[in-house]
Order: sequence, then C-alpha cells, then structure tokens
Amino acid sequence: MTGRAGDPRRETGAASLVVLSVVVLLGFGAANYYRSYRADAESHRSMPFSEYSTANLISLRGAYAEELEDSQKTYARAKSGPAKSPPRDGENHRLADRVARLDRTQAVAHALREALADVGQNEARLREVQAELERRENPLAAVRVHVERLFRTEHP
Repeated sequence: MTGRAGDPRRETGAASLVVLSVVVLLGFGAANYYRSYRADAESHRSMPFSEYSTANLISLRGAYAEELEDSQKTYARAKSGPAKSPPRDGENHRLADRVARLDRTQAVAHALREALADVGQNEARLREVQAELERRENPLAAVRVHVERLFRTEHP
C-alpha cells in the first residue's frame, strides 16, 4: 500500500524537500550577506574607525572630548551673547538702521547655528569612537557584525 506513514518514498521526498528548503535559505542568506558586505565596504559608515589601532582610538577619544568641550563653551558664549533691547519708539526708523540691525541679528544667529553644528558633529564623532572601543572590548562583537550582515533588510 502506498501512502502509509512508514513509506520510504514519502520519507525520502519529505527529506529532499527539507534539504532543498535549507539550500534555498542558505542561498538567500549568502546573497543578502554579500549585499550587506558590499554596502558596508562602499559606505564605511558602519565602522569608520575599524582600521585605527586601539591606542590611536584612545587618544582620538580624548581629542574629540576636548573638541566637544571647546565647542560647547563656544556655543554657550554665542547663546549668552549680549542681548540687545528692541528699538524704542522713534529709533531705527531709517531703512539703513533697520538693515544694519537685521545684519547683526543674522550674524549672531549664524554664529549660534555654526556653534551648535560643531557641538553635534563632535558629539557624533565621540560616540563613533566610543562605539568602536566598546566593540573591541566585546569578544562576540565580530560574530554580531556577521549576523547583522546576514539578516539586514535595508542597506546604507
């Protein structure tokens, strides 16, 4: 009788289906891993400091911490700059006076934006250096990178 639970042809077919499914999944995984690897290699965004030695990263962390502190002080100075009182009635009625006042206000705002951008950039770089140092301290970090590449759905 065919179709019994112990039928060898049915068991062979089921085993073949499982093996075929595993091979297809491995193929898709390998293709995704290769795509992720190429995207990482081209962008260098995932691990920008991976080629630096640990000693250089430690000194770089200190340098970025100093730069961050300096940029925060610059931002604080720009933010607490001299606040000008609004013009009283009768002042700044001439167009030239209003243009000069607008230029000063825009210059202060531009300096404030630049100082804040420097703070943000230094904070981001310091986080990247710190993340690389933490990655090096973790013994399973290399395995984690490979597993993330295998299962990543979006590519940088």
